[in-house]
Amino acid sequence: MPPEKFRRNFERDMNKLKHFLMSPIVLRVLTVGLNFVSNILINRSLGLELKGQYTTIINYAHFIQLFLNLGICYAYPLLRNEKGDEIAKDSIMTVIWNQTVGFLALSLILIFLAPSLKIILIALLSTVIICNNQVVFIALIDNIQKRNLFLLTSTILFIFLNVLAFLFFPGSLYVVVSLMIIKYVYEIIILSKSYSYFRFKRTLLTTELLKKLLKIGIPTAVLAVLISCNYNIDIFMLNWMGSGDRQVGIYGVAYSLANMLWILPDAFKELIYHKTAQDNNHKFVLKYIAVNIVFCICICVGFGILGKFFLKLIYGEPYVVAYQVTLTLFIGIIPMVAFKLIHPIYINKGKSYIVIFLLLIAVGANIISSWVLIPRHGAFGAAIASVISYMICGTLFFLKYYYDYCARRKSK
Repeated sequence: MPPEKFRRNFERDMNKLKHFLMSPIVLRVLTVGLNFVSNILINRSLGLELKGQYTTIINYAHFIQLFLNLGICYAYPLLRNEKGDEIAKDSIMTVIWNQTVGFLALSLILIFLAPSLKIILIALLSTVIICNNQVVFIALIDNIQKRNLFLLTSTILFIFLNVLAFLFFPGSLYVVVSLMIIKYVYEIIILSKSYSYFRFKRTLLTTELLKKLLKIGIPTAVLAVLISCNYNIDIFMLNWMGSGDRQVGIYGVAYSLANMLWILPDAFKELIYHKTAQDNNHKFVLKYIAVNIVFCICICVGFGILGKFFLKLIYGEPYVVAYQVTLTLFIGIIPMVAFKLIHPIYINKGKSYIVIFLLLIAVGANIISSWVLIPRHGAFGAAIASVISYMICGTLFFLKYYYDYCARRKSK
C-alpha cells in the first residue's frame, strides 16, 4: 500500500475510533463502570453494617431532594422551544440559584438545631443534589456529549478521593458521605462554568414565570418521587420494619450492583431524552429496548454462574450473602428496560400524568409486596417485592407505548 494511502486510511480509522469513544453512550458507560470502582472501595471500607447506614443516608437524601427540587429543570425543554435558548437558560438558572441558596440557608440552620451529625449530612447532601441534578439535566438537553465527558472527569476525581479515604480513613462513614458532597459540588461548578449557567437575572423572576415552571415542574417532581419509590421504597421499608443495618446493607449491595446493570439502559434513556427533546421521531425506541434486554439477560446469566465468586473477589467473603438478593434484582431489571426507555417520550411531550398513573400502580404493588414479604424474608423479600413491581411497571409501559405509537399507526 502506498504511504500516502496508508496515512489517509490510518487517519480515517483513528477519527472513527475517536468518534466512537467520545459518543454519549460510550462516555456514560465508562462513567458508570468507573463508579463501580468507587463502589468497591466504599464497600470494602465500610463493611455490611456501615454499608447499611450509608445506603440509608444516601437514599434519604435523594428522596428528600425529589420533593424539594419542585421539578424546575424539567420545564427547560418546553421553555426553550417557546422562548429560545438564552431566555430559557436565564429564567431557569435564576430560579435554581435562588432555590439552592434558600435550601442551603435552611441546612446551615440545622447545624445548630439537629440532634445528630447524620441528619445534618442528609440535609447538606439533599441541598447539593437538588442543584446538581437540575444542572446535570439542563446540560443533558444542551449538549449530552460534553456533559458526559465532564461527568467522567468527576467520576475519576471521586475514585481518587475514595482511595485516599480507604487508605487514611477506613470505616469512616461520615468521610465517605462528605466525599459524595464534594463530588456533587465539583459537578455543579464545572458544568455551570462550561455551559455559562452562572446566570442570575432578578427581572426575570416573576410570579408568571414561577407559576409556569411549577405547573410543568411539580407533576414531573411527583413523577420523580414515584420513580424513586419504585426503585428505593424497599430500603425504606427494611428500615421502617426494623430489619436492621445488616439486612439493609445486603440489599444496599444488591441495589448498587443492580445500578451497574442499568449502565446501558441509562445511557440510552438519556439519548432518548435528548433526541425526543429535539424532534418527534422515536422509531428507534423498540430497537433500543430489544438491544438492552439482550444485554441484561447476558449479564444475568453471567452473574448466575459467577456471582458468588465475583462478590468474594470484589468485595470480600462477608458480601457473598448478597448473591441471592442481587441475582433476584438483576432478573427484575429485564422487564424494567421498557419503562426506562419509554417514559422519557411521555415526559418530553408533556404527558407526565400518564407516567404518574402507571407508576402509582407499580409502587402500590411494591409497598404491598414488601409489607408481606420483608418480615419473613428480610432483604430477599424486598428483592422479590421489587421484581413484582418491576414486572408490572415494565409491562404496563410497553403496552401503553405499543398502543399509542405502534398499533394506532398500523390501523391507519
